[in-house]
Amino acid sequence: KTGTSVLGRLVVLTSIDAHYSLCKAAFTLGLGSDNLILVNVDARGRMDVDDLKQKLEKVRSEGAKPIMVCATAGTTVLGAYDPIDNIADVCMDYKVWLHVDAAWGGGALVSTTHRHKLNGIHRADSVTWNPHKLLASPQQCSVFLTKHVGLLEQCNSASAAYLFQKDKFYDTSYDTGDKHLQCGRRADVVKFWAMWKAKGNKGLEKHIDHIFATSKSFAHKIQTRPGFQLILEPECTNVCFHYLPPSLRGADGRRSQDGSQDSEEWRRKLGEVAPKVKERMVTQGRMMITYQPLRDYPNFFRLVLQNSQVDRCKGVVVGCGGVGGCGGVGGVGGGGGGPSTTMGGMLSSFFQSGSALLSSANHRTVSESTKKNIRVIFDALRANPRVTVVRLEALLCTIPKNENLLYVHNEEGYNLLQKVVGINNVELVRWCLSRTVDPNRGVCSLPLHIACLRGYVECVELLLKHGARVDVEARMCWPGPHNQNCEQRGKYCGPLPEVSVVDRSSDKLQNAIYYAIDGDQVAVLELLTQQGDHHWLPWQHKRPLLHIACERGAWACVKYLVMERAEEIKQCYDEYYPIHQASLHDLKFTELLIQSGADTTVRTTTQQMTALHVVFLLGKKTAEDTLEMVKYLLHNGLRELINTADSLGNTPLHALIVRYALEESRYGYDQDPQPWNKWDMLHMVRYLLQNGASPSINQQGNSALACVLRHVRDWEFRYDLLHMLLNYGANPNLVGRDGSVPLMVCLVPLINKDPLHHFTHAMKVFYLNCVRLLCKHGANPNCWSRSNLTPLHVLMFTASETISLSREEEKAGAFSFIRQLLVVLLQHGLDPNVR
Repeated sequence: KTGTSVLGRLVVLTSIDAHYSLCKAAFTLGLGSDNLILVNVDARGRMDVDDLKQKLEKVRSEGAKPIMVCATAGTTVLGAYDPIDNIADVCMDYKVWLHVDAAWGGGALVSTTHRHKLNGIHRADSVTWNPHKLLASPQQCSVFLTKHVGLLEQCNSASAAYLFQKDKFYDTSYDTGDKHLQCGRRADVVKFWAMWKAKGNKGLEKHIDHIFATSKSFAHKIQTRPGFQLILEPECTNVCFHYLPPSLRGADGRRSQDGSQDSEEWRRKLGEVAPKVKERMVTQGRMMITYQPLRDYPNFFRLVLQNSQVDRCKGVVVGCGGVGGCGGVGGVGGGGGGPSTTMGGMLSSFFQSGSALLSSANHRTVSESTKKNIRVIFDALRANPRVTVVRLEALLCTIPKNENLLYVHNEEGYNLLQKVVGINNVELVRWCLSRTVDPNRGVCSLPLHIACLRGYVECVELLLKHGARVDVEARMCWPGPHNQNCEQRGKYCGPLPEVSVVDRSSDKLQNAIYYAIDGDQVAVLELLTQQGDHHWLPWQHKRPLLHIACERGAWACVKYLVMERAEEIKQCYDEYYPIHQASLHDLKFTELLIQSGADTTVRTTTQQMTALHVVFLLGKKTAEDTLEMVKYLLHNGLRELINTADSLGNTPLHALIVRYALEESRYGYDQDPQPWNKWDMLHMVRYLLQNGASPSINQQGNSALACVLRHVRDWEFRYDLLHMLLNYGANPNLVGRDGSVPLMVCLVPLINKDPLHHFTHAMKVFYLNCVRLLCKHGANPNCWSRSNLTPLHVLMFTASETISLSREEEKAGAFSFIRQLLVVLLQHGLDPNVR
């Protein structure tokens, strides 16, 4: 209330690389920009903690009062992360408020790989975070966090009675208008909340890991190309580098007279490069990139990565120069003659999206006569797929070498190289590749992918020899016609019977390794893996190949990988172990893994499911095959885990009942596999109970009795299952997750969703039998639900709804049924005076 003048000289400390907004805040708050003390940084741009201590001591010795230290998590230029944990120790010793400016780099917290960069942030008094930056939330979206509850309101509240009344009918703690300077605000956080809900924790983590890996990849390219000089290895996604024109690359004139540092003249010329290059890149429409000087560094480029849709590294950093290129900077660039590719072109090609790379604008033109001749070749191949180059020589020799034959497509939408690879015409494949075509270009169904899917080893070898890349990802329309909207292909084209085995994942973006496994082509897989791990791009997750093979049921590949990559048998990836994926396929997959040392007792990382849970909930096998798999798993270590619950509290028995509910909703026995029938289900339930499954497990979830009553729709089968479970000792009085016992689960639908006039005679008979069976085995007729409903309440509410029926026959039948239920409950001890 009295202002800051009575507090003396107040000082804030931050690093010399901190954001300029702190300076603005200092004079806006009346502290004065001179009272913003700048702390030195180390060679990587991180705050020097020793210098911070010295500055704090100096400030105190001058009679000033340090009120805050601002650490930075991701500086604007270098992307450096200050050592927050060490700074927090200093702030604790000096009793100073610690604020962390994580506006740029705070997004790394969502990544288990990179969150260590912000170690100690939990000790901060306050944090600034902008999800619209690193996490790419729609702008504007800024967050201020503090661990001091109520402090914002104490500091900023003006208690305007005409706006912030305390006697409102709702909780006024949600009124944020009096907690900060600005009253009316947009609900910016909704954008972030919606994005988070859509992507989930894993989606955001994948985004962060992707852009961090891409920045590492680009920095590596910078380091390995002449003419480019990396400033620092990136700690965030900021890649800072110099471009040196040819005239500045030699030793002449670079060093000062004493040889200790770069000469002033050389540094001046280097500082003129970035502005000129940027000007030319922008005016030529190549790329926008920022530059700046920093401390002793003359102007350098700063490439900041934020978009995880940058999905491929096409091209490499190449030297640039020449007066006509962006790298030639008049008298500075000098050097005339040099590669024609400019730095602007290099950067734009590095970050081309897939659609830009594959667009027809990148192709050479094709004359009408060439189009006509290639269409004739298509006709010849349709008539005789084995036609030779000699037979087609008259047509082939008329196609000029400077024309791109891949620009011409047949009526199915495929070019000549795709066509000849698809029919395994090696001779024509060799001829096409001799025309210096790019085998990595195409909207979908790349030639290498087709050859890998079909196992054409000779074609694969030829394509790899001529530059086909294993790491390029694309979808697969082949062998069906190409769909103009590949990602929507599954909506419009049904699966082709002759390729049903290998066409499972063709609507997904995947590389050649995946297609080789999809086709179960061991020879091709061996050929691709012999080249090492370079077929994974830096930002791609190196998924274990055994996981992929087990997931897709590629038997030959699984046998090969179990021998070649035995270490992957016990490796968990993306929630599952190979044994979980194998259990969804033929028994031979599981047998092979167990014989090779797989542990059957492992559980999925998040849902904590055993292999039995996975078989029941995710399997798509017949009842006979499922039972065979269950028997094998129980005999190989899972008998001890038969009553183990997953993270939701569901045991394998619960999972089996839920699975039957899904099977019950399938109609038509012409489906493959056929839906389970109730006899299959009874047989499996009996087998689990005989092998130790408890029908009364109630960890976090509901008992098996309640599960049956909730999910099984066939009342006759409900009765059979209840009878079996109760005979094996199920407790009918276990309270479930929703506070209900099985008897209430059975009765409550009468007032919620099942009008009695819709019940058939058979349904009423088995309904009564189920209630009678539960009461016979000890169910308490005076139980209640979480909403304090008892069975008597349910019957009375049902009767009151039945009164409104207009048809006397239906009304009489409904009252008769209610009376029968009431009699059964009264016979087993129902209290008619319950409240």
